[in-house]
Amino acid sequence: MHGTPKKCKNLLTNLLTQRNVKTMKLSVLDYISTQHVHFSQLCDLEQGGIPLFYPTLYCGQKLWGLTHNSQREILRSVKCVYEWADKHGIDLDERFTSRQLLTPAEIGTLGDFLARNRTSPTESIDATKFNARCRHVTNYLEWLAHQLIRNSNTEISESITCMLNALDTLPVPTGSKHQRNREMITKHLTVGMSEALIELFSNPTAHVDRPANFGAAFRNATMLEILYETGMRIGEVLTLKLKDFTPARGGDHAVLRIQRNHDDALDRRLRQPVAKTLGRELPITEQMSKKIQDYLKIRADVPYTEFRDDDFIFINHRPNEHQGQPLELSAFYNALGLLRKKYPALRGLHPHLLRHDWNYRFSKSAKEKGLSEAEEASQRCYLMGWVPDSDMPNLYNFRHIMEGAAKTGLSTANHVSERRKRRP
Repeated sequence: MHGTPKKCKNLLTNLLTQRNVKTMKLSVLDYISTQHVHFSQLCDLEQGGIPLFYPTLYCGQKLWGLTHNSQREILRSVKCVYEWADKHGIDLDERFTSRQLLTPAEIGTLGDFLARNRTSPTESIDATKFNARCRHVTNYLEWLAHQLIRNSNTEISESITCMLNALDTLPVPTGSKHQRNREMITKHLTVGMSEALIELFSNPTAHVDRPANFGAAFRNATMLEILYETGMRIGEVLTLKLKDFTPARGGDHAVLRIQRNHDDALDRRLRQPVAKTLGRELPITEQMSKKIQDYLKIRADVPYTEFRDDDFIFINHRPNEHQGQPLELSAFYNALGLLRKKYPALRGLHPHLLRHDWNYRFSKSAKEKGLSEAEEASQRCYLMGWVPDSDMPNLYNFRHIMEGAAKTGLSTANHVSERRKRRP
């Protein structure tokens, strides 16, 4: 080793330090139990994917009764805590076992870490998501402290309380709930988006260059058209089975059925799409029915495809180990990303925007049909899968009131203006 003794000593020290540092590469992984229960675990990929002990225990004690999506979201927040601790050289388990809790200064840096947007490092996540992370982290750290600190005295109890109080200062104001609701109910497709979607629905494969991709393109357009026509959630579309589709017969309209499917034994997707709303039957147009039947003909040519009643309608077309299996949510979003590039007008499109737009069009249709407010609310509840006493219909009815009030107000203003013009 060349160089001065001091430089050699510093270099050797740095090498030994780097060798002793244990970096973590954490990931929330999804599993299905032998009882067909979907669950997640926080695992260290650097240690061969072994689940972290205390987060696993936390899942078993506190999260087991929650939906799989809720478990995953909470574990992602817990993952952030361990990543922050790893970055700052803190062993949380050892720290709490030795009765040393997080200091206010450390909690401040933790808050900054939780606010990071992983997809866009220069931006922060929105306040609602940040506050949810803070809530999950606080609950976990409180549980961990009581789990690791046994026979705590008054001093330790006060220290735990101080740590929790400091964590409670992290959430930020999210603005008025009324204002957030008003912003939500005003969302709908722009004219450009609507025109681009109609163009896509009319010719689903116009943007496709390779014949091998025609089937997947037709599938993607069909799914978007179902979202547009029915207001379904994307998770509900992905869970549709062959038995859930009934073509028009004997004068009856075609129907798509949505059924509650949590921990469906026949759904082997690790991230199982679920129907968050109530089961229901949704009428669809003759055109939509024909589009689904046309897709089923294309689907029949995909290798490894089955046509049993319990098989899923929308499947993976790509020739890989998942070909013929139910389409994953991530695969749908990848396809949607490609469509956004092909159709610039769809740049801001996401599945839930189609649900908002459906409600926007439903309000107009209800007005044209002369439905009472109660009739409009009850029909909207059923078609959206909301419980009968849900507040959501009132929110969308309020949008209708806002638009009506705007027109009446403008008419009143014009009346005053006209009177002024008639004055000599």
